[in-house]
Amino acid sequence: INAIRGKHCGRSVEFNRNTGSRQIKGWRNRLFGDDIQCVLRDQAIAPSKAVEHPKFVETDTGWLITAANSEWRLDKSTGNVSQWAIDGIDQLAAPIAGSFVRAPLDNDIGVSQADFPDPNAWQVRWDEAGLWSMQCELESLEVDAPSASVVSQHRYLYDEQVIIKEICRMRFSGDGGLHIEQETFLDDALPPMPRIGLVLELSEAVSSSIDAISWKGRGPHENYPDRKRSAQLGSWCLPIADMHTPYIFPSDNGLRSDCRRLELNQFAVNGDFHFSVSPYGQNQLRQARHSYELTDNKRLFVYLDGFHMGVGGDDSWTPSVKPAFQLTEKYYRWSVTLEPGR
Repeated sequence: INAIRGKHCGRSVEFNRNTGSRQIKGWRNRLFGDDIQCVLRDQAIAPSKAVEHPKFVETDTGWLITAANSEWRLDKSTGNVSQWAIDGIDQLAAPIAGSFVRAPLDNDIGVSQADFPDPNAWQVRWDEAGLWSMQCELESLEVDAPSASVVSQHRYLYDEQVIIKEICRMRFSGDGGLHIEQETFLDDALPPMPRIGLVLELSEAVSSSIDAISWKGRGPHENYPDRKRSAQLGSWCLPIADMHTPYIFPSDNGLRSDCRRLELNQFAVNGDFHFSVSPYGQNQLRQARHSYELTDNKRLFVYLDGFHMGVGGDDSWTPSVKPAFQLTEKYYRWSVTLEPGR
């Protein structure tokens, strides 16, 4: 693809220089139509420049991929990485998965009440679009051991309609790392998205071993794409307890923007991303009405976002996120690399 880089919501995106947005829309229409041979699927993934090539072993349920001190498990039925062991210690409590929702902030709720939802509130629009109710299905899975690469395609359905298409390209490296590129195609009817990213739910053993979080990006306090001027770029380290902001009304919280590296004890994340780390998942935060209703899962949730919508805040009763910080595009692409600690 002959692509150039542009800017969207303060994050980098790619688009085709020769065809422009009209052709991208054409790709999207084909993607949601009968022809599912979608754009970029045949894009070559360069072999990893590793000292030792990752080893792929096929099993009845998936593939076991080993390199250096890492052991990855790829599930045939879901197309997701279901486990990552480093030095024999399982890192994950659940498969690595796409992440497209956030527990609504007070600004997302606006003037909605239990029996009188505000149709303009982001929370209502996301609920009605099915973002919290959609089901993920594997559409195709291609494993190429010689290039140490995997391409999985997923579709997300709500009310029997496909509302999101996702392509994940994974490249395993000889040093035990995994590079993930996520492409997301959104149905035209969807409202601006709260986030585009991935979620890692860490195992209890790994979660309990993490006392502090280190990162390179904006900090030290929480910051969002449209609320980050007071957050300085730098190298930061905070106790894990300080990564969660205990708002009276539980909601998404603790985001750190414009990050290049995140270190979580046994492994690290590299790329260009936003992140949050919390003992509570988005669904738990969404269902709670008071902070005392949040119970410790003994597991940490790591949200890695290529794109995250702003929070607004000009007032607390209207959807006041400025257009520049809304995720209104219908195609997003970003990547991140997971690597074992050194």
